[in-house]
Amino acid sequence: MTEQNQAKPQRRRRRKNARPGEIVDAGLAAFSENGFSATRLEDIARRAGIAKSTIYLYFENKEAVFEAAIKANMANTMDDLSSQFDAFDGPTEDLIRLVLRVMYAKLLEPNTATLMRIMIAEGHRFPDLAERYHREVILRGERFMTALMKRGVARGEFDPGPAQDFPRLIAAPTLMAMIATQTFSAFEEFDVDAYFEAHVWLLMNGLRSS
Repeated sequence: MTEQNQAKPQRRRRRKNARPGEIVDAGLAAFSENGFSATRLEDIARRAGIAKSTIYLYFENKEAVFEAAIKANMANTMDDLSSQFDAFDGPTEDLIRLVLRVMYAKLLEPNTATLMRIMIAEGHRFPDLAERYHREVILRGERFMTALMKRGVARGEFDPGPAQDFPRLIAAPTLMAMIATQTFSAFEEFDVDAYFEAHVWLLMNGLRSS
């Protein structure tokens, strides 16, 4: 077999390996434009430049495409944060800054905003998808934030307090940042960096041990 002929199967293998990601990206684009309910597999296939039948080689239905998007855009980020948490040995305030920077970067991405808009607008119509999102994103995030709070208290950096009962408060302002940048950017300027610093200031002044 010539070198040129050997290269062709390799390109086909690389293309096949990349296909699921391309389908997920096409699905997110279609979901963003049409909403989840109105999106058909034909819409996803057209955006991906493939036949509808090709999707079935990788995904059973559009729900499976959406679940893969959750994993690619949100669940994997939680895995990365957990690894950084385990390896971090500095002050918890610095760890919170690191975590929030990652969260801001992720939540301000258009794909992440699309997933959250669908959950808010259509999650009640697709309870299986809502349950998956709740399990893979919300509950994992809550456990992670709880671990952050406990770390700070155990090290004497934070005072025990009611915020520990509501660990989602740590991340809650990031959702307002997402709404401001994804929905109202045409009507107002939004300084993400200044907002981030205000978020950290407010959070640490509420948590820091006196």
